[in-house]
Amino acid sequence: MIKKLIESGKKLTFTGTHSRSPISFSIVNTEDSGKRIKLSKGLLNQLSDPDSIEILINEDDTGIIVFPSDDGQRLSKGNILYNSELITTITEKFKLDFSECTSHSFDKISIKTDPDDNIKYAEIILAE
Repeated sequence: MIKKLIESGKKLTFTGTHSRSPISFSIVNTEDSGKRIKLSKGLLNQLSDPDSIEILINEDDTGIIVFPSDDGQRLSKGNILYNSELITTITEKFKLDFSECTSHSFDKISIKTDPDDNIKYAEIILAE
């Protein structure tokens, strides 16, 4: 499935609500403090603690797929991904509103294994 999504062009290329869930995905989007994605330790643990990840839009356009990839973007200290272009793309694609807050956290996360490639991935629902 991941290979199919990449080939279909749904790859998101790389050039405040909070969740108390042990498995969460947070997007910070501020003018003053910058833009970043924070992946919880629990989420990365479920994905076998990768150093780098790739992000795709899921098949039904309701969220994203996060999976370990040596070709992906490297995570910084604290499991943070800094990429303002990616944050802007996700914010616009899923119409995330940061006018009243600086971050959104998502915990509608399913950990799955791609049957074709045997790759563990997280599907994160972003659309309401």
